[in-house]
Amino acid sequence: MDSSYFGPGPEQKTIEGNIKIPSSGIGKSITEGRAGGGTFLDSLKSAIWEGASKVELSTQMEGQEPFTGAESYGKTGREELRKMAEVNQVTLTSVHSPSNIGNLSGFAGGERGFEDTYRELAVNEVRKAIEFAGDVGAPAVVVHTGEYQRPIIEQEWAKDPETGRPMFRHYEEEAERAILPLVDRRTGHLISQVRKNQLVARAIWNRYDPENEQVWKKYGGKPFYDPDNNVWIKPGDYIDYEGHRIDKLEQRVPQYDPENNEFKVRNYTWKDFEEEANIRNQQIAKSLGKSVKELTEEQRVSPEEAFIRATTETQEKIAKGWAGIHSRSLRDEFAALEELKKAKVLYEKIQAGLPKDELWKLRQVAATKAQQGLRYGTSGEASRYIKSTESKLPSEIIDDALRNVRESIERSREAVIGQEQQVQEARNVRDNALPVFKYAKLKTTHSYATLGIHAMRVTEEKHAKKPIFVAPEHIWPEMGFGSHPKELIELVTTSRDKMVEYLTQKKIRDPSGAVYTPEEAKKMGKPELAEQNKIIDNPYYNPHMSKAQARKEAEDHIKATFDTQHLGMWWRHWVPRPGETMENSRKRFDQWYMDQVKEMEEKKILGHIHIVDGWGRGHTHLPPGEGVNPITTAVDYLKKKGYDGAIISEAYGEAGGNQRQLTRTWEAFGSNIYHPMVGPISMGGGAGRGAGWTDVWQSYFGKTKTPYYVFGQYSPSEDWTLWTQVPME
Repeated sequence: MDSSYFGPGPEQKTIEGNIKIPSSGIGKSITEGRAGGGTFLDSLKSAIWEGASKVELSTQMEGQEPFTGAESYGKTGREELRKMAEVNQVTLTSVHSPSNIGNLSGFAGGERGFEDTYRELAVNEVRKAIEFAGDVGAPAVVVHTGEYQRPIIEQEWAKDPETGRPMFRHYEEEAERAILPLVDRRTGHLISQVRKNQLVARAIWNRYDPENEQVWKKYGGKPFYDPDNNVWIKPGDYIDYEGHRIDKLEQRVPQYDPENNEFKVRNYTWKDFEEEANIRNQQIAKSLGKSVKELTEEQRVSPEEAFIRATTETQEKIAKGWAGIHSRSLRDEFAALEELKKAKVLYEKIQAGLPKDELWKLRQVAATKAQQGLRYGTSGEASRYIKSTESKLPSEIIDDALRNVRESIERSREAVIGQEQQVQEARNVRDNALPVFKYAKLKTTHSYATLGIHAMRVTEEKHAKKPIFVAPEHIWPEMGFGSHPKELIELVTTSRDKMVEYLTQKKIRDPSGAVYTPEEAKKMGKPELAEQNKIIDNPYYNPHMSKAQARKEAEDHIKATFDTQHLGMWWRHWVPRPGETMENSRKRFDQWYMDQVKEMEEKKILGHIHIVDGWGRGHTHLPPGEGVNPITTAVDYLKKKGYDGAIISEAYGEAGGNQRQLTRTWEAFGSNIYHPMVGPISMGGGAGRGAGWTDVWQSYFGKTKTPYYVFGQYSPSEDWTLWTQVPME
């Protein structure tokens, strides 16, 4: 299987009409530890004996097994790997970071949310892989994506472009029961799990519309003039109870029902929050002088943000209402306190002017006088606290009242503080709640941008022959953002943009997510910056790099890995059209598959390919041709478009046929082999001999695999048998 023989000529095609790929053009992935049969030195040696000319090293997580992980290989081990590859004319194409790494956003699961310590753990493993790749001479560093959970059916790409119906969904009830998490940007923890079928009781806002019958009838549904504010009020505008227009959504008032003397409330559905988000986006766009379509994803209010605003506004209003009630009582109580203190001074003077032997008379009549309404010179709120009917001096009775009012003030004070704290906490939740996609993408793009910069620096330091690049690989669909090709494109392009920003801007937003406190913003003379991201000195800034050069570096050091089986796994979530046959549905899916391949190529993000096949409903590692995915068609298209990156077979998971990881892949792509007597032999036959892989690979009486029983010429004759009739084998 000499890799130097007979590369694919212009007329050499497979039986499917695709361009042939020589055996030297397709490599294999190998691993270490128990799964790989030892260290990389052991598994690389086995791959070389098998005929591999390109190899991917798939590392294990540090501590997962003894003597595994990128940093288990010292200078000697790394040099041996590199030299072993060079001597045997084998190319080390890539280093696969540990498969345990599922994202670079820091998402640690629903209970833990996003943790920077978890993100740093993953990023550090990729840094190890980059440095290891630099030492052994492998340009690509593969990383799995699964940045955060998101409902599949909610994504724009999940809609059938022809019918508008769902084209993908995670599960049958997803349209109604999808969960949209919200994150506290201060901590990264999930603060709310919004379900689409969740109802929220909320006030019906006072608007100029048919529901507001009195105003609507008064003006006949036509615009009317607000003389106080000099504006026209149009149908749909928010108004107060006197007919003035309300522009700020936070100042809206609930509609009042005079007949029942109550404010109107109803249950809001997800569609209501979509409408609320649209109204808010229109206001944001207007304030920025843009159209809603021009708003960035970060500027745009999502339905889940509208939802959290609704729930926290309700909590805030309830708390403010109770705080107002207690505050009013508190104001009266402080007035009573002052009045009682003055009364005490007065009666202490009166008592001081009486002979001591006369004071008993005051005590004797105290109870009777109190019952008759004597309030010792107080009136209103203060008199409520004079409750003593015991035989006491007036000053002692007033002391009791003072104690009562002070206790009442303490209770009211605690109640007011508690309610005010609830008001502030509701505001804090609302102001710091971000949809998971806004929070996670900031973390992910930061991680990939900094890793791209690290790969650039390692390339320079190691004098690498090719640029080392970090290559995110789209994982299976249900694992989250990054698994769909459009998400993979977005991840790569936005990370490249962030890398350009980091290399060329002196100041950047604080990647940690820190914000200005109101006090800091006030000191800066810019109170409007309160709760906005801090601007810091950029630690990645390179004053000698132009934007054009930075763009080139970003494109060289951040690329994508295309996995042919992971893309095929979208079949599990594919929604057939009504009445569509399975055959037609599969044809339509295969066309969709190829459309995604074409788009990834058009966006120029691809740098690495994993060749694997499967049946589409699970994660498998079959050789191409053993499943149903249009793999050879996809790779043929990319090769014709000029793809020159590595093509690695990960087809190691075939039951009973692990040894076919390379050979079955070579066969699928019409790779040549060399016969010492007749020259090159290919799948389609050639060079004067109509031979194929079955002539030389696992050939056993025309079978492609060694059978599990004896047959053919090796089968014993039945002319002679034992007297027991036991068959001979």
